[in-house]
Amino acid sequence: MTLTTSAPAPPSNPLRRKPLRQALSSPAGFVGFVIAVSMVLLGILAPLIAPSSPEATAFDRIFLPPGEGGLFGTDDLGRDQLSRVLYGINASVTIGLLSVLLSAAIGVPMGLLAGYFRAADAVISRIIEVMMAFPALIVALGLAAILGPSATNVTIALAISNVPGFARIIRGEMFRLRGQDYITASVALGASHTRVIGTHLLPNAMSALLVQVTVTIPNAVLGEAMLSFLGLGIRPPAPSLGTMLSNAQPYLQSAWWMAVIPGLAIMAITLAFNLFGDALRDALDPKSQRR
Repeated sequence: MTLTTSAPAPPSNPLRRKPLRQALSSPAGFVGFVIAVSMVLLGILAPLIAPSSPEATAFDRIFLPPGEGGLFGTDDLGRDQLSRVLYGINASVTIGLLSVLLSAAIGVPMGLLAGYFRAADAVISRIIEVMMAFPALIVALGLAAILGPSATNVTIALAISNVPGFARIIRGEMFRLRGQDYITASVALGASHTRVIGTHLLPNAMSALLVQVTVTIPNAVLGEAMLSFLGLGIRPPAPSLGTMLSNAQPYLQSAWWMAVIPGLAIMAITLAFNLFGDALRDALDPKSQRR
């Protein structure tokens, strides 16, 4: 009789358990998903559905309240608030998504190397600890001040400030997974480091990565709004939810809609991604699968 030696089968990939369907079965997750998708679509379709140019001024239409001056009223220069909010959502969502993707592109390889190779961990962990010694928004603020105000520089600043979060999450997943029997057996059977990482470790760490993405996006949106509010983000007259809030400060009592409407847009984006992220985290949690 011939004995065949093979590596133990790896655990089932959480992504194959249809977590999206389970996350959407939660009322909070469903509401968050619908609002998040709606906000993304509004941002994408802004050039098509905006009633006018967000930078077009009309001095005979200044401070018109919602209804008289369009759906969301007009601002101190007679600009249509609906158009500016739509383009502001476009800017916030675009910068949020791009900065998070860039953060993941840098942080995930750092976490993989630190969690799998002990020699690399000694160096990368120190870099992560130094970066995490400062709040992410403070790091983004400093980088934006150095690079100068622009959409590209804000994206880079937010991306760098969120790198430690991705690196730390993936490093922890590597520590958890690399001691599993199927990893030890794969290495013993001659699998290369690249094959072990790409075939076994990274796919089983995707659940934590997806949750980190959904958690980081609202933080990036808030970061963009904060930097634009302080004059370190998107330059006026280009529309941004943060610059709209900054511009509305002197008119809080006389033209409340100038601050309330962009503020509600920021709240809707961040709340939607947080609700969906929490539901997705619960769906991807192996413990919840046993209930």
